Amino acid sequence: MMGFFKQPKPRRFSHPYQYVDERKERIKEIEMRAKKELGMQDQEPPTGATVKGSFLRAASHTTQHISKRNEGSWQSEAGLLVLLMIILIVVGIVLIY
Repeated sequence: MMGFFKQPKPRRFSHPYQYVDERKERIKEIEMRAKKELGMQDQEPPTGATVKGSFLRAASHTTQHISKRNEGSWQSEAGLLVLLMIILIVVGIVLIY
């Protein structure tokens, strides 16, 4: 019964990179820092968020439905308001007579 509560811990996951040259990575990082300090490099390498945003902005067909939805929102609210007014008028007429 005691063996049930004292289970051995599973081996932790460890994945060593096979094709990474740490020295090369450090040198590249030092070069980028030096270029940034000297002002030679204005742009940082694109991150995932900036790349995603640039694809969305470049493809206009992906944002058309969003702009149409935002433009039509006031029209649907106005239609709902008119419908509510008509219902209130009908209910008022029914209650008066």
